[in-house]
Amino acid sequence: MMRKTMRKEELLGYFDSEQPKRPSVLRQLLKGKTTSSSLYWGLVYGWLDVIKMDPDLVNEQFKQDIADLVQAGYLAANDDHTVYLTEQGRKYYQEWRHVHWPLQRTKLFADYNIERWRVILRLLVQVCSEFSYANKNYIVVTNDIYAQNQVRRWFSGQSNKQQAVRQFTQLLRVCLANCNPQEADVFANTLIGHQVNGLTNAQISQAENIDEDDITNIVINITNRCLQEWQGSVVQPLITAVGAGGAVPIAAQRTYQEFMQGVPLAKIRQIYHLRQSTVEEHMLDNAIVLDDFPYHHWVSSELYEQLTGLAFTGKTTIANWRFREAQQLMPELDFITFRLFQIMYVKGEKDGSH
Repeated sequence: MMRKTMRKEELLGYFDSEQPKRPSVLRQLLKGKTTSSSLYWGLVYGWLDVIKMDPDLVNEQFKQDIADLVQAGYLAANDDHTVYLTEQGRKYYQEWRHVHWPLQRTKLFADYNIERWRVILRLLVQVCSEFSYANKNYIVVTNDIYAQNQVRRWFSGQSNKQQAVRQFTQLLRVCLANCNPQEADVFANTLIGHQVNGLTNAQISQAENIDEDDITNIVINITNRCLQEWQGSVVQPLITAVGAGGAVPIAAQRTYQEFMQGVPLAKIRQIYHLRQSTVEEHMLDNAIVLDDFPYHHWVSSELYEQLTGLAFTGKTTIANWRFREAQQLMPELDFITFRLFQIMYVKGEKDGSH
C-alpha cells in the first residue's frame, strides 16, 4: 500500500501560468531534503505544504517527468530553469483532476509519518474488531513491530477497554460519515476485521472503476483526515507516536527555542559549535514556517518601509530581489535582515511587530 512516486500529471497542479517556478525546488521539498533556500522558494511558490510528501521520489524520474510534460506542451521552460503551465497544460490538468484523486491535507506529511499512521490505523481497526468478538487468535495485519508495540501499549493502557473500543469506533464512523460516500466505501473495503478480509487495490479498482493509484490516494486522504480530526481524542498517544519532526530540521528548532528563551545567537553558536551563517539559516527556516516569528528583532517598521521603497526602484519583484543588489543600495544591510524582510513581504507581514 506504500504510495508510489507522484504521477507526472499530479505535478502539473503545482505550476501556473503567472509565476515561473523551478522544478528543482519542488523536488527537494517533496523529498524533505530542505535547505533555507528551498524553504524560501517554497514559501514564494506556495509549496510549503508538500514537504516530505514523497520521500522516496527518484530524482532522475522526476526530471524525466518534467521533461515529458514540457515535450507534451503542458509545461514550457525558460532559460533560467523555471517552467510555467501552458494553456494546454491547464486544460489537460483540469480534465485529469476531474476523474482522479490528488492527495489532500498534504501539510501533515511534514509533521507525521503518514504511512506508519496508516499502518497503525489499520491495525487498530483489526484489534478493536477482534476484541469486540472476544477473539484472541488472529494474525495481525502488519509485521511492523513499532506499530504493533504502539497499539499493544495503547490498548493495554486502557482501564476500560470496551469504552475505548466504542470511542474509537465512533471516531471512525463520524470521520467516514463526513467523507464522500464512494471514498468512504473504498477506504472501508481496505480494512481488515473479524472474519472480514480487506480487498486489494486491484479488486477495488475493478469493482469501482477507479485507478489503483487513486485508490491509494483516497486511503491516504481519509487517513490524513482521521489524523487531523482525532487530535486530542482517545487515540492521541498513537498520533503522537508517529510524529515526524516538522518542516525544519531539529537543530533549527533547537536554535529557535533557545533564542526564544533569551539565549543570544552568539551564545547559541558557542554552545553548539555552529557557524554564524548556520545559526542565521536556522532562524530563517523558522521564520518561513512559523506564524508568530519575532521579526522585530531585525526588521523595524521603519526599516521595512525603507527596504520596500528601495526594492520598488529596481526591476524585479521583492521576492526575487537579490541580496547583492539590495546591499548596493544599503551597504550596512546584512543577509538575515534582508531575507527576513522578503519573508515578511511574501507573508504579508507589514510591521514586524510579532
